[in-house]
Amino acid sequence: MLVLLKKFCLKQKIKIDSGFLLESWEPSLKNPFFLKNYLFTYNFISDNLTIEIVPSLELLTRSVETYTLNIKKAIIDEIRSISFRNFELLLEETFHKVPWTDNVHINKHTRDGGIDFEGVFKNPKAGYEQKFFGQAKHTNSKVTSEDMRLFIGSIQTKSKQPAMGIYVSLSGYTTDAKQVAKNSPIHIIIYDIEALAKMMIEHNIGISNIRLEGKTIDTTFWREIKQ
Repeated sequence: MLVLLKKFCLKQKIKIDSGFLLESWEPSLKNPFFLKNYLFTYNFISDNLTIEIVPSLELLTRSVETYTLNIKKAIIDEIRSISFRNFELLLEETFHKVPWTDNVHINKHTRDGGIDFEGVFKNPKAGYEQKFFGQAKHTNSKVTSEDMRLFIGSIQTKSKQPAMGIYVSLSGYTTDAKQVAKNSPIHIIIYDIEALAKMMIEHNIGISNIRLEGKTIDTTFWREIKQ
């Protein structure tokens, strides 16, 4: 380890006797420690010294901010990478976790009647609940006005009670399809991939929070003390 430490000090132009450095470190070698922007970790069992470059706190903070700013694109990339079957599972999981739906489940393809998933739309504050039926379109083509009419017809056939529809299309909708949804006697909510990603971010679905917690020197405090 001493030879490695000598080489490291020479390479990094650290002007200190490596033997003295090793002796001074001996009491605290059980714990990782810093020298400049390098993290030293010593393994007593294998007698191995690991030296890693550690980014500055400023760089780590900027990295976290960059990840956060690009989270929407990252989610969209993940959505595009999954199969149709997994897309349905994603929608089941997503609508299961949003606060305004309940009892969400995927229908069997052999007898779905044009409905891929269904559940209950709820508004606890208003004491209101209504059945909803969903369609998932995992293709490279936009939903057409005919597609939308077929979906509305499927809901009318499926339910004898008032119900609403949720249509999720990765490739979006034609202008005519949006108009058909808007004019439908049944309330239809439409999501494209951007809107789906936005909803997942809003409700922390498929993402985790990055936290940097710890203690470091308050440079402003010490600068003011030394003035």
